[in-house]
Amino acid sequence: MSANLGYRFARAYFFGLLIYAAVLLGGTLALTLFRVEFSNPDHVAFAVAVRILATLAGGFLIGTVLDRKELHVAFVFGLTTTLPAVVTAGPEAFLPSMVEIALWGGAGVVGALPRYGARHEWHKNESVRTVVGGALLIVGYPLMLGMAVGSFVYMAPLLSRHKSGGVLSLSQLLVLLVLGGIGALCAVTGHKLVRASGETVVARGKGKYVLYLRSFFDDAIQLKEEQKERLGLMENPAMGALFGGFRILSEVTKDSSFEAALVDLIANRVGPVVALSKPGESLPPIGGAARLSIAAENWQTRVRELIEDSKLVLATLGTGGGLSWEIQQVLELKPRKLLLALPPLDVPVLSERLKAIYPLLSGNGIEVPPLPAYPRFMCISGSSARFIVAEGESVTPYRQALESINEEDLASA
Repeated sequence: MSANLGYRFARAYFFGLLIYAAVLLGGTLALTLFRVEFSNPDHVAFAVAVRILATLAGGFLIGTVLDRKELHVAFVFGLTTTLPAVVTAGPEAFLPSMVEIALWGGAGVVGALPRYGARHEWHKNESVRTVVGGALLIVGYPLMLGMAVGSFVYMAPLLSRHKSGGVLSLSQLLVLLVLGGIGALCAVTGHKLVRASGETVVARGKGKYVLYLRSFFDDAIQLKEEQKERLGLMENPAMGALFGGFRILSEVTKDSSFEAALVDLIANRVGPVVALSKPGESLPPIGGAARLSIAAENWQTRVRELIEDSKLVLATLGTGGGLSWEIQQVLELKPRKLLLALPPLDVPVLSERLKAIYPLLSGNGIEVPPLPAYPRFMCISGSSARFIVAEGESVTPYRQALESINEEDLASA
């Protein structure tokens, strides 16, 4: 057993070094072709970026080959990439070399983390998720802020009348843009990690949460952006370029999906919302309902329990046998507690979706009126259903439609 484990360690370590050398040589060749001068301080950042990329790739390969201990091996692998320089460094270069050791060793670990997380499922531990997510937010937002400030500093002189050179060079701006992209990834992932899980929401007690049912295919539906009045100054292309980094900073963690807007409205009116995770979904979306993981073999039993314990069931009018079965379970309850949301799709598409569940509604003695224009919700009360309409395809019509539903219909449970 130990011999086999040692062989796997050696194999992963060797291939990690091999892929590191390949990426490093390829990157060096590319930098040479583009005539990057390593003696130029502005160009050293490119060489450092290539080396970090090579270390990340090597760490990822180690995590792919091994089943366990990949973080330890990846860390040692990262040390190896700079250890010779430390051994031969003089006293004045010892401290910078130690910083390099931490940098490369950490890069190796980061490279192995995706494979480690996929196998060990650390993301299911809420305490660990909170700590890791908070750390990513602390790292991500300063990096994005640096990108935004850097782009502003670089663009300001270019947009002036004199078009004089800026404080930053083009190579420094490119490095800031790369770091800003890394920061955006860290911020988005951090927001996903710090969100409360569906298990936590459900554990707070029955009758306090809303269960959201939908077809997984509808997760991609987007709402149109609100038409807001903007200052004429910001409509200027030059000003847009000048403040482009700050605009990215404000938009990167924004979720414009239909689910996110719908869940926010329901949460403010009724209570926290939970939904089932898609198969293979390790992290929740950045917005929308808190995700609840359910084993495939007993999902129907668990869904029935959630329906019975929830305060209200919110369902998007969609297609699929699983969703139809779930709606059927809600309709069998007395009193019923179902609110159907109609996504911002064309009326013919909504008509087809309504026809698909019409047998369920009529089979449970519910009379459905003709589909009107701009339907936003279908409110079911007793043996009747009525549509709540509001014109538009942004979040405002859904807010207006929800506000027009009285408390008795929302609290029919």
